[in-house]
Amino acid sequence: MSQRWVGLFFCGILSACQFSSFSTGSPPLTLASYRSPLSRSAQLDAAGKKGLAAVPGEYLVRLRPGRSLNLRNLSSAVKTARSLGSPTFPYALVKLQSEEQISLQAQITALQADPAVESLEPNGLFALPTDQFAPLPQTQAIRSTFPNDPLFTQQYAHALTQSLKGWEIQKGKTELVLAVLDTGVDTHHPDLAAKLLPGYNTVDHLPEVHDKHGHGTHCAGVAGALLNNAEGGAGFAPQVRLLPVQVFSTGGFTSFADVAEGIVWATDQGARILSMSLGSRTLTQVLEDAVVYAQQRNVLLVAGMGNDGHQRERPIKSYPAALPGVLAVGATDQADQLAFFSQVGPWHSVTAPGIQIVSSLPTYASAIPGLSYGPMSGTSMATPAVAGLAALVSSQFPQLDAAGIKAQIEATADDLGSQGFDNLYGHGRINVYRALQALAPTH
Repeated sequence: MSQRWVGLFFCGILSACQFSSFSTGSPPLTLASYRSPLSRSAQLDAAGKKGLAAVPGEYLVRLRPGRSLNLRNLSSAVKTARSLGSPTFPYALVKLQSEEQISLQAQITALQADPAVESLEPNGLFALPTDQFAPLPQTQAIRSTFPNDPLFTQQYAHALTQSLKGWEIQKGKTELVLAVLDTGVDTHHPDLAAKLLPGYNTVDHLPEVHDKHGHGTHCAGVAGALLNNAEGGAGFAPQVRLLPVQVFSTGGFTSFADVAEGIVWATDQGARILSMSLGSRTLTQVLEDAVVYAQQRNVLLVAGMGNDGHQRERPIKSYPAALPGVLAVGATDQADQLAFFSQVGPWHSVTAPGIQIVSSLPTYASAIPGLSYGPMSGTSMATPAVAGLAALVSSQFPQLDAAGIKAQIEATADDLGSQGFDNLYGHGRINVYRALQALAPTH
């Protein structure tokens, strides 16, 4: 596996043995002990702005089956340690005592010598995708008879994908949980608040998921904004519950540990679908293991192909989209043409509208221009549309497992580009109505 760490993140289980991250011989250390003077979110922002490839002093430790770290023996090396979300996910995130190179190497050597440690890797740092945004066009909102959401007529994606006809069949079961792993969410947004479940912030290890960036609120709206509530627009799965998982800092940076923990935590909370408008050019063991952890529990991961599509003659892999079993999503425009930025490749599953997508924004000032609603472009916007459709398919056909949901969406997509599957469009652009009308012959 490549150990080259890249600082690019576009918009991020092999064993089921029981384990503990800490031995009983020493008191557990917590993230709070190194939060001062900067919160961990602020630490990620500071490191990201310096262009660092990894979080200073942080290392991901994969533990051997049935083993635990003995912090008493490692007290001179390990400042803090915590597990990543579940006792059945054999990873711990450790913070070493020193960030000075000479002292740091000695501490790494001491940690590697612990018999509980199977492997050790730096906690790589990444940034949000380079999505495009613009102010909401100053056009008069039109309220149709149904739905009465005033911005619905500006959401061309629903017309292309036949959402209205699909919603006559299924709007999503209220007990189904769709997790959005992103920058958090505006928990008081009128188009989202009523359907949000209590979330979690993996960056600062807190239940607070207040979205100061805006990207997560926009993606959450695409996936599941309320329908026919005389407010804003509509999401693809308007009746399912949304589980916000904040894996990015305020400034839009994250790490492998944060994304992996978000996947594990959302899975353990009962999420059926994970929407991940993120990815990394580097594949690490912790990310791969987190994806497998979710898949072994029948969870479907939906991830963006990425926004570096200018090198289509040499396809660029992005993870987790390029991992087996993940539903990889590209972006198209209003004319069903592939977006100029959308990455391509043989791992491509389907496309969905991703240009000038109108959705929710924080009702307060954030990193994205505009308040309450606005358009954004990117595979980040296409991804939650497909995640929303996956939630509808799961609601309509509860007998399908995660692989079956993926196959149903692919089999019912409207073919674009070359006949049949191709690297540019995958199996085609999603069609909500066709996906819900009947099971495809493949089942």
